[in-house]
Amino acid sequence: MHSAWRAYHAFTELYGPDPSLPDDVFQYFTSDQLFFLAFAQVWCQVKPTDAQFLRQILVDVHSPSIYRVLGTIQNFPGFRTAFNCPPDSIYAPSKHCDVWVSDVSTQIGLPVVKNPTNIEDTPQITSGNVDKFAAYQQAVSYFTNSTDTTVDPCDDFYQYACGKFNQPVSFFAARAQNLYHMADQLKLPSYQPVIQNSTALTKEKKFFDSCSQIHNNGLVNQTLVQNKYIDKMMDDLYGLLGQKFFVDGAVTGLPNSAQLGASLGYLSYKQGIDTLITPLVDTNWKDPSKGYRLFIDQNSAYMAKTYYKPDAWKITRDGYIETCMEVIRNYTRERGKPFDSAATQSLVQNMVDFEQVLAYNLSTDDDTRRQFNRSWNLMSNADLTTTYPFIDWNAYFKQVPDVASGVVNSGTYQVSVMEVDMIGQLNSGYTNKKFDATTLVNYLYMRLLLGSTIYLPSYSAAFDHLPEESAVLGLSRREKTRFTQFRPQLSVLLSHRPIDAESTPTEANCANMANNLMQFANGRVFIDYMYPNQASIDSIRQQVGGIIGNILTSFQGMLDQLDWMDQDTRKFAYDKTVNIIKNIAFPDWIKNDTGLDLYHDTLNFVDKDTYFDMLEKLTAFNLYIQYKQLTVNGPADRHDFLGQPGTVNAWYQPELNSITFPAGILVPPYFNPQWPSSINYGGMGLVAGHELTHGFDDGGVQWTSDGTLNPWMTNSSLAGFQNMADCVIKEYSKFCPLPSNYTPNCVNGYQTQGENIADNGGIHAAFNAYRTHLALDGLEPLLPDKMLTGQFTHDQLFFLGYAQVWCQAPSTNDAMYIQLMVDPHSPSFYRVMGAIRVPTKYP
Repeated sequence: MHSAWRAYHAFTELYGPDPSLPDDVFQYFTSDQLFFLAFAQVWCQVKPTDAQFLRQILVDVHSPSIYRVLGTIQNFPGFRTAFNCPPDSIYAPSKHCDVWVSDVSTQIGLPVVKNPTNIEDTPQITSGNVDKFAAYQQAVSYFTNSTDTTVDPCDDFYQYACGKFNQPVSFFAARAQNLYHMADQLKLPSYQPVIQNSTALTKEKKFFDSCSQIHNNGLVNQTLVQNKYIDKMMDDLYGLLGQKFFVDGAVTGLPNSAQLGASLGYLSYKQGIDTLITPLVDTNWKDPSKGYRLFIDQNSAYMAKTYYKPDAWKITRDGYIETCMEVIRNYTRERGKPFDSAATQSLVQNMVDFEQVLAYNLSTDDDTRRQFNRSWNLMSNADLTTTYPFIDWNAYFKQVPDVASGVVNSGTYQVSVMEVDMIGQLNSGYTNKKFDATTLVNYLYMRLLLGSTIYLPSYSAAFDHLPEESAVLGLSRREKTRFTQFRPQLSVLLSHRPIDAESTPTEANCANMANNLMQFANGRVFIDYMYPNQASIDSIRQQVGGIIGNILTSFQGMLDQLDWMDQDTRKFAYDKTVNIIKNIAFPDWIKNDTGLDLYHDTLNFVDKDTYFDMLEKLTAFNLYIQYKQLTVNGPADRHDFLGQPGTVNAWYQPELNSITFPAGILVPPYFNPQWPSSINYGGMGLVAGHELTHGFDDGGVQWTSDGTLNPWMTNSSLAGFQNMADCVIKEYSKFCPLPSNYTPNCVNGYQTQGENIADNGGIHAAFNAYRTHLALDGLEPLLPDKMLTGQFTHDQLFFLGYAQVWCQAPSTNDAMYIQLMVDPHSPSFYRVMGAIRVPTKYP
């Protein structure tokens, strides 16, 4: 019964419901009711005599027909919902056997009107249930403010769902509101004793207060001028590089290998700024039971590599040059030196063009890099010295944070070189003096300036020339936190200030700095705001855990239906779903003062520290935390949260086979514990399904259930997967949002395939899970809005909730053009339309 029921629901979700029966009575039976009627038909028979009953009881291994029906149905909650049986009726007892399933919590409503089909009337929400009614009203507000019902949803569902939406994408809006909540909690008088009981929280409060005071009192420029933080950094680099920045003198030649190694090491290991090569810490890919390993990767540019592709570079180059010019002009003024605009312009052009060569010609493209085995190449220090002599590797590794210096400089330690050929080409170009010395030396100084502009007075306006941040769902484990990369738009903070917020936009921005640089201390503050007691913590984890569990079960059902996946591959896929680690809301240890204080033990602020002194210490602290992992003796921590509990995001990590849903995204419009399941599955369920699908995309299938790099798809299944991916590539490549005078004017299906596949897999998994939940738990009230949203069915609310995730104000053609060239995500319109439209074959 259970297997047939699930198969039937999987079929209807894939192919849609069948027409009603053409009969005056039976046309009113639902498909679920017909399922159970058909089941009973199998055992229908003329009522047996007592003698026949007795004989069957004595000799037959089968129960009498009436009990085959009764015994099966009374153990199946779906029947109670389908026929709206009252609690503890004969066929819906509260005590029953759970056969092949675990017990579920169901909601059984009493029938209001008896009729031949016994179909339940839709429940009504009333103001008597204060919390639930308020939550439903909030959902009404979301949909009312975005939905344009003058549009036919079958013609343009995105316009129908988002036509009145005039704000940034929901990720930015939710993030802004969370920041206000963090700031309010830090200032709340009743919360101060909690802060004082924890040294970690005390440090965060000190940082937050200092940030707020220095910005509110207009002391930023004065403090920067007095302390000259940027001068110290530039002087430190000069001491290692042996060549001056052009503002202070002329370059006499390329640095030698020791100077270059020490300088690149300083930038990466002391300042978190990666340039010609990129160090990073990740799990031991081939054997995560051995913990973590240091990787050496190809160059890192200031912007994402896609901005440096020739077509995109034509658009972004001028803005990037102007940003560099303004930063250098500001720095020159602070040094008290004359600014030669023409000479500087020429040099900056050379520097950004040099970076474009690094990013485009001396970098392996992202698609090739998705084959992870090619990036596992262990080399010792001696191997590096022989293969890449342009760098003195002893000088380079000497800059590694002290906590890991002993490990990395042991003499036998091996790093994994991720891009052997590209670093080889860089080595060849440098040793053969193919790089202009003036350009390269000044480029390193410029990257230090760009990465440290927060220490320059009046720096913010310079970044108005750069492309706006795109909404990214998910993250890479190999990302570094750098404070200059996190500057929320003031307009977003202003327009999404909660009505009850007491904090200012400046204080919200300071909470943002704390959230990025003290992610777990600030996470504790946000958790205490969101979940003030253990009951609320248990509730959120139970509810969200239930959604994730249903998504996983639904995804397993989807795996069963893939005709291109063979049984050997399916076994590995099942194993990944069964062994996935589910991180919900926050890591438990941050609620424990002892654990939280120990984590921040090496971070020490003193009374005389300014806000900028604290920033310097926080940079060093975050690098310390990252490289401390190299000292772990034992397996990699698969429960590692990897990000801020307060962020509006979610992610799947193939190296850990873990899926994480921080508290920051467990808020509207993605989730509200009081909302109907249709909206929650459309929002939070879609996010969960999207991230889970990444575990089974072309990158995810290279990692096993414990995070080992060991591809497990057979050749035949891989060919089937590629056919599916090719279909998606061709489909999305036909989406063309711009007129033909833009080249390109269509979505890059190849570049966006990973996210598109995740969107499509996510919505299937979420909808199947939602319908299963509905079948087991029954109907929920519709929205309390007689005029508009109260008319939506729950299936419609699911899709409207899904669209809410991607609603945003329309982009300009120029902004859309940049997105088409550089973004691995499709534009919002196509993220919605591409995933929900009727499947089409693309030969």
